[in-house]
Amino acid sequence: MVSFDAMDTHSDVIVLGAGVIGLSLAFELAQQNLRVSVFDIGLAFSGASSAAGGMLVPWTEVHEPNALQQLCTDSFAMYPSYVSRLQRYGNVTLRLSGVLEIAHTAERMAEFERRATALQDAGIDAHMLHMNDLADEEPLVAHDALGGLLTRAGGCVANRELGHALHAACAANDVALYEHVASPEIVHDDERVIGVRIGGALHAGTTVINAMGAWANNAIGVPTSCAIPVSPVRGQLISLRTCDETNLRRVTWSQGIYAVPRGDGNIDIGATSENVGFDVRNTKEGTLGLLDAARRAFPTLHESSCFRAWAGLRPATPDGWPILGKTPLDGYLLATGHYRHGILLAPITASLMAKAVVTNDYSELTPFALERQSLHHASEVVC
Repeated sequence: MVSFDAMDTHSDVIVLGAGVIGLSLAFELAQQNLRVSVFDIGLAFSGASSAAGGMLVPWTEVHEPNALQQLCTDSFAMYPSYVSRLQRYGNVTLRLSGVLEIAHTAERMAEFERRATALQDAGIDAHMLHMNDLADEEPLVAHDALGGLLTRAGGCVANRELGHALHAACAANDVALYEHVASPEIVHDDERVIGVRIGGALHAGTTVINAMGAWANNAIGVPTSCAIPVSPVRGQLISLRTCDETNLRRVTWSQGIYAVPRGDGNIDIGATSENVGFDVRNTKEGTLGLLDAARRAFPTLHESSCFRAWAGLRPATPDGWPILGKTPLDGYLLATGHYRHGILLAPITASLMAKAVVTNDYSELTPFALERQSLHHASEVVC
């Protein structure tokens, strides 16, 4: 961390927010030989990025062929090279062993059959598993399951390792990182951005990117025309340590939860979706609900110990899509609202946003623009 008193007076790009999106973007911009500064109101990578399960499931949560699914698919394809670039700065464990979704009802099996056909038609390796096949593919799954959908393209990344590597990568590429700063004030002349003011000190920059996640609206001095419809949605998670270090083979969805293997006998279980504002506390109901669902989904975990519970605030938008690109204020850009897809979308967000900054061409980001109609006419936050 750079001392606030030793701040530079000018940057080519100022990034607000040091989560996975902000740090990935700062690293990518620095690789383009731009002078980059990052400001965070807390610790780097301590918010939703750290709390996430680290899932990479481009076809599990977005089922329709649309721009968001394509964005997720393209970002997933980038992950091996993205991690490879970061490995020189710190170990990052990437597991691409697929995603298994479990069905306990005939209706769910029929839904999986339809999705399997659609995925196969799109050239994706996905197929149905029936009751007798489940034990071979995933021994921990409850024996009363009727079957499941196995999508080979998917997996997870050790998100906390990812955070450490990104932090080191930014430092090695001369990104100035300031932590525990006051809420930034966007300084502008009504037409274009001039920089940010923090604690009375002006830090000039020709481009300012708001990547503050659930706190995106905490920036001060933003014109009304640039207001961001992002709200926090709390997600609670627990981590179980198995008694005999048996582990899941892959990310598995069952009984309304997901389970992410960590490769050492530890399994992360999530997630709740709660509209409780900026309350980031764990609750007894949330923790016990996850524990009960985990033991129903994976009965062999009944003797496991719950050694950690935590929560994070996801940045949600009314239509469930991220907000990327320009605002009416020239030079003030947005990279926020990723909701449940922040870890997955980090590589593509960094790549597309950095390309747009360098070329001043934002056409590839049009489906995710602030002025899109669905963002302002959706009836409720998609959870």
